[in-house]
Amino acid sequence: MALTVASGPVSKSSDMCSKGYYILWTLFFLQFFTCVSCLFEDQIGKFDWRQRYIGKIRFAAFDAVSGTRKILVATEQNVLAALHPKSGNILWQQVLEKDESVQHMHVGKELVSVSGGPRVHVRAWDKTNGLLAWEWSLSQQQSARARWAVDKGRLYHVVPLDGQLEVSAFSLESGSDLGSRRLAAPWTAGGAYDCVLVGANVVCVTQKSFYWTSLADGAAFAEVPLASFDLTPAAVPMLSGVGELAFSLRLPGKQTVFLMGDKGPRAIHEASATASLLATPFDSNIMFKLENKPDSSALQVSAVSLNTGVEVDEYSNTLILGSKFSPCTLTAAICIKDECSAVLSGEDHTISFVNIPGQITWTREEALASIISIEIIDLPVSDLDAAIESEFGSKQEDLGAATGIVGMVMRRLTSQVLQIKVLAQTVLGLVQPASSSGPSRASLIRDTFGLHKMIVAVTSAGKVFGIDNLRGELIWQIQLPRFAPLHVGKSPVVPLYVLRTTSHVPFTPLCAILGKDRLTGEGLAVTFEPIKGLVQSSDTLGYKVQQVMQLPHPDDEFLRGLVVLDDQLKVHVYPPESKANAFKQAASLYMFTTWPAKGTFAGFSFAHSTPKDLVATKVWELQLPDGPDREVVAVVGKNPTERVNSQGRVLADRSVMYKYINPNLIAIISQVSDSSHKYILNMYLVDGVSGAVVHSATHKRARAPVNVVHSENWLVYSYFNEKMRRTELASFELYEGKSRSNTTAFSSKSNSVRPLVEQQAYIFPSAVDTMKETITEKGITSKHLIMALPNGNILELPWMFVDPRRPTVQTGEMRDEGVIPYTPELPIPPDAIINYNQTVNRVRGIHTAPSGLESTCLVLVYGLDLFYIRVAPSKAFDLLKDDFDHFLIAAVLLGLVIASYVTKKLAARKARNQAWK
Repeated sequence: MALTVASGPVSKSSDMCSKGYYILWTLFFLQFFTCVSCLFEDQIGKFDWRQRYIGKIRFAAFDAVSGTRKILVATEQNVLAALHPKSGNILWQQVLEKDESVQHMHVGKELVSVSGGPRVHVRAWDKTNGLLAWEWSLSQQQSARARWAVDKGRLYHVVPLDGQLEVSAFSLESGSDLGSRRLAAPWTAGGAYDCVLVGANVVCVTQKSFYWTSLADGAAFAEVPLASFDLTPAAVPMLSGVGELAFSLRLPGKQTVFLMGDKGPRAIHEASATASLLATPFDSNIMFKLENKPDSSALQVSAVSLNTGVEVDEYSNTLILGSKFSPCTLTAAICIKDECSAVLSGEDHTISFVNIPGQITWTREEALASIISIEIIDLPVSDLDAAIESEFGSKQEDLGAATGIVGMVMRRLTSQVLQIKVLAQTVLGLVQPASSSGPSRASLIRDTFGLHKMIVAVTSAGKVFGIDNLRGELIWQIQLPRFAPLHVGKSPVVPLYVLRTTSHVPFTPLCAILGKDRLTGEGLAVTFEPIKGLVQSSDTLGYKVQQVMQLPHPDDEFLRGLVVLDDQLKVHVYPPESKANAFKQAASLYMFTTWPAKGTFAGFSFAHSTPKDLVATKVWELQLPDGPDREVVAVVGKNPTERVNSQGRVLADRSVMYKYINPNLIAIISQVSDSSHKYILNMYLVDGVSGAVVHSATHKRARAPVNVVHSENWLVYSYFNEKMRRTELASFELYEGKSRSNTTAFSSKSNSVRPLVEQQAYIFPSAVDTMKETITEKGITSKHLIMALPNGNILELPWMFVDPRRPTVQTGEMRDEGVIPYTPELPIPPDAIINYNQTVNRVRGIHTAPSGLESTCLVLVYGLDLFYIRVAPSKAFDLLKDDFDHFLIAAVLLGLVIASYVTKKLAARKARNQAWK
């Protein structure tokens, strides 16, 4: 049967329907396209840079099995990473949770990590790319003496109990429980002892004997007296693993290396107590020994055969470290085909790679992963500008020149000769540009717009760094072996002050840091030159530091000293030459301090000082309400370098609402729990001079983490709402009213105004690690909040989004003021992420500094990584754009000049012709 289909012309109506169909589909797809703001490829890294770090090494091992050799590490910052052995660059890294301390690392077919707190996570990672292969977890009793070991597909966990050792075994890949047993260990009930896992063996030592057993067999402990090795008993014996089958016993003055065998430990070598020992894997039977020599800038490396205990001369080597010397330990070593390499970990958190025999190939400054304090300092002016400033703005006696007209003439001639010299060098091309590998000392001069500066970073490892802010290159570093940070509660703090800036030629710029001595705990003050990194002095103060403040006014040499309050509430001045300047300002000096554990705050005055000594007199005290789990979570003042451009806010009716700008205002936030164990946050705004509580607020069912920004007349902080399980932002703005109480200067003593407070709360769709406000030179530019998010993004949020005056119903008056309507949820626009795809891990702080351009703010984000960028909250209104058409504007100007000249000629001709008529 055939099917016949009639054919004929298509009607116009069907053709129109077909076109309409395509138009509808086209419109449907077009709705998914929108205009976006993006970053051009050539702009990446132009005004920003990022540096990745991993922290101080805890475990390290070489991977020589897979195709590419690499160094696998686990750090104290809970980071797993792979480093390239030739360059030290990070091949991949995995950042674990903050509370997931890495307790064990094993390198086999995969990288196995054991980490966690109350709940232990066992994970396997692909050694090539760092991807997660498998994971399982378990709940185990935690102890500081707990040990982990991996052997033949099993994971062993050994925990000392009262008179026993509990040994648990698990399948490494599946996590199935293979049983646990308890071994009698009466030495754990009391007395000094130590235990270490050597392969599948557990070895313990007491003051008199060794005890060892195999984890696989489960037999009772075998005892071997220390006297059988001719070892004298030690009050505090210490064991440490040296390799898969070797360990060392540290005794006073020496340490002995033992090799585990079927019949127990066997002594094979003796070394000094300060030596670092590590055996190589893969049956090379070589143990490396690293001797630190504090009296010289060198390390002695030697090798010992594990079979005979005799040193191998071919691997002996002396490493010359120069001025960067720091005691080091061996963390990983390997020998392949008579080529040996090792990884060194320094006390200053450095990671170094060395070929044996040979020298150090590369070094990573991992102390930059533990930055505590930051300052961004202006660079000095050029020699030519310095000569001009010396000619017109310096004292004659400071320059050592003759007084009177002769000295002025000599200075003028000297500056003129220098100007001619610089001009000749520029014309002849004798000025050497900065190297592409990094800036030179000669290139560290102030630029026209004040964008080139020096970053001074202080770390918890006792190192201070000078970093060029344009490229992120290290210019200098200072090692302070005995320097340790102070602590406010649980947080480490290192006060960093600029005593003298680079603006005062010919005086040397000066910075000071305050900490404590690692050995005595007493205060330690270090002054240094911030451009060249030269230490000027390092002084032990002889007392413990309670609080410190900088003098508001400099002395005749432009030096602003420090007033230090010790733990006995006695007052000291540092450096001592600033004492006379401190006495001059004593009548107007006030200081506040806190004791977080007691919840007490106190203010002190120096007005009653004697002619010989400064005396701190307590003028007020504030005691926070007592309660269970009370904790002071934040104490934040205002930035002393901040400038306020506008004293008020213009309303829609053309009246002015004046800001309550109190430079002495302090924000205090505490956390307590009520009778039902629900947290409550209390916020207090306290005047630091009078002790008056200006305003307070309470947030029920709220707790830390809290991040505070305190600027001008407003305050913003984030907290966690327990009831709604979300992060919220609280915003406060303080006003005096429509009349000002004092039009000259603010005084906390005479000011009796109770400010009008506008407040509002917002829902933020992400947790907040930390935040900071932008700051500019004159304070004209709009304020933005720089917020670090846990996912590694850095958000730039305009202040207008958290303005507490945002109305729920938009009115004409509010529209005229430029206030947007209130919505409870704050957005995170993708184009407001200033680090685009450059993830910044585990941010601890953000530092902002003004530049020479009013529109531009310099931002440095520090934590595990470093990220630097320039932001313009109100756009770059005082700077031409990169794509500005210079040719067009030049052509227009040239055309106008020509047109004006031609017009002038035509007008003159016309006037002449009219005169002849």
